[in-house]
Amino acid sequence: MIMDVWDSVARNHNTLEEFDRRHFDGKKAQTRFNILLRDHSDRNAALQPASGVDEEESDKTVFLDDLCAQVDDAKQEEARRAAMEIEAGEWAEESVVIVREEAMKSLGKRKTREGDEETSGGKMFKVLSLMNEANKGQLELRKYMFEKEIEECQKDCEAQTKELEGQAKERESQLQYIQMLQASITAIVTTLVNKL
Repeated sequence: MIMDVWDSVARNHNTLEEFDRRHFDGKKAQTRFNILLRDHSDRNAALQPASGVDEEESDKTVFLDDLCAQVDDAKQEEARRAAMEIEAGEWAEESVVIVREEAMKSLGKRKTREGDEETSGGKMFKVLSLMNEANKGQLELRKYMFEKEIEECQKDCEAQTKELEGQAKERESQLQYIQMLQASITAIVTTLVNKL
C-alpha cells in the first residue's frame, strides 16, 4: 500500500512540464525522499556544533524540518503500537496460564470433596475447553483490531502525504508568483531608470 502512495507521487511529478526525468517511479521517489531527509539530518547534525551562530532558515529548511519531525513521529507511533500489541499478547498468554492453574486447583478441591473423579473431571474439562475457546476468540479479536489499526495508520499516512504534497504544490506556486512579481518589479524599475 505504501508503494501505491509513492507511485502516486511519481505520477504527479511526471505530469509537471518542468519535471524532465524519464522513468521516474514510486521506488525512485521514495529513495529520493529518504536521501533528502538523510542529507537534511546530516546537515543539521553538522551545523549543531555552531549553534551560537544565527542562521537564516529558508522555506525549504523549515519544510524539511517539519517532514523529519513527522517521519520521526510516525516511526515512534508504529513502535508504540507494536509494543502495545506484544504486551497485549503476553498479557493474554499469562491470563490463560493463570486461569488454567486456578481451574486445576479448583478441580483438585472438588475431587477431594466429592470423591467422584469422573464426573468432576468431565465438568472441569468442559470448563477448561470453554475457557480455552474464549481465549482464542479474544486473541482473534485483538488480531483483527491490530490489523484495523494498521490499516487506519496507513490511511492516515496516505492522507498526510497527500496533504504534504498539496502544501508543497501551494508553496511552489507561491514561489513562482513571487518570482513573477520580482521579475515584473525589476522590469518596471529598469524601464523607469532607462527613461531617466
